[in-house]
Amino acid sequence: MQALFAKELSVLKEAEGAFARHPPPEELEHYCEMLAEHYRSMLAQMMKLTSISDATQLQLKRTKLELSSALSNVERLNRNLEAVSQEKDEILALAAHDLRSPLSGIRGLADLIAEESAPQPGEIHSYAEEIVNVADDTLEMIRDILDIYRLDGGAPGGQQSESIRIADLLTEASAISRANALRKRITMVIESVNADRSVLVEKALVVRILENLVSNALKYSPHGSIVTVRIDIEDNLLKIAVRDQGPGLSEADQAKLFKKFARLASRPTGGESSIGLGLAIVDRIVQHLGGRVWVETIPGEGATFRVELPVTAVG
Repeated sequence: MQALFAKELSVLKEAEGAFARHPPPEELEHYCEMLAEHYRSMLAQMMKLTSISDATQLQLKRTKLELSSALSNVERLNRNLEAVSQEKDEILALAAHDLRSPLSGIRGLADLIAEESAPQPGEIHSYAEEIVNVADDTLEMIRDILDIYRLDGGAPGGQQSESIRIADLLTEASAISRANALRKRITMVIESVNADRSVLVEKALVVRILENLVSNALKYSPHGSIVTVRIDIEDNLLKIAVRDQGPGLSEADQAKLFKKFARLASRPTGGESSIGLGLAIVDRIVQHLGGRVWVETIPGEGATFRVELPVTAVG
């Protein structure tokens, strides 16, 4: 450090030597000594600050290298995590896809057994019907899993927009989960004030919204109740409302309603399976279509799920 300030130290030494050889006038001697002392103190402080600065710069360089290394490790870990996540999704999708064929075969055989044994219903007929119901639930779960990962991956899987009559959408809504409605003796009320009008929409995605909302309403509705589906168009908005007479939703349940794998306090009323993906799928599709979805509910008094989608009226 002294080598760095050699010139300044030399100047100080020469000044002190000059004062010794040629003492200043008595009235200035004190000031010259103070000047030399302040200069010496200033040099000491500068040397100290320079030493601290050098140490700090060295530490900063080390820290920068450590941060760079840590950032590199984080980026590498993120890439590995993304690769593992993608591989997990691919494996899950592949497994779910491969399960559909054998399950469909099991369902078809059970359905055949149920039909053959219908004239003389007994345990075999009952078991066959139960197998059909379980297979249907499992196939629906597989479809939901495949859909949610496709939607989260940015591929809605819809089609080009096409013209469809509101009446046709009402027919689709009436056909959805008809067997489940009959099994639970639920009355389906399908209504509209402008069923004869047509709109331009991605039909496959709108039907998927209907399927999930109606299926959800039927699952949580008590036996012998009413589920109402209303579809209208107003101000270039396709409005869908599905109302049930179920237990309604608490504030806690509403907060997690459209999240993946949401577990609600309410449970299906007929032993149906639910993995909490139906409404998450609705939310993703509605976002893709530029609309909005929400619920209106009072605990103990049922719930109404509403969807508004921007559309082009064509008739």
